[in-house]
Amino acid sequence: AEAYRRQAIAINEAGPLYAELERVENKILRIEKVVKVYKTKVLAQNMPVPSSSTRNNDLVEAFIIHCAETFINAEGTTVDISDKILRLEARLMGLISKRDAVARRLRALESMADKCDRIMNWAKHEARLERHG
Repeated sequence: AEAYRRQAIAINEAGPLYAELERVENKILRIEKVVKVYKTKVLAQNMPVPSSSTRNNDLVEAFIIHCAETFINAEGTTVDISDKILRLEARLMGLISKRDAVARRLRALESMADKCDRIMNWAKHEARLERHG
């Protein structure tokens, strides 16, 4: 009975966690898309050579942030978007961390529900043996 109760609790808690995980993943995708657009535009304005000649991602990131200070927007105005990129990336890292935590909680709940299921199956098996034995 306790295993059945705990399994029901795990199932009830899993639903909201799946919804939260989906929301966080959608936010991550939106932010990644915005960051990629900014970085691509900054690189397009500042890379005189093909990007394949750049071998180090850390150098590319530093170069993007440096060049983002003098980014030319669609209206032709020079603006500093370096802080915006850095804030978006920090938010992205926080969301990724949150997503990973929610995924760990879901795995723990699923594991508990699975263990409860095995306990209930074992109890059913023992009951059958007692009834027939």
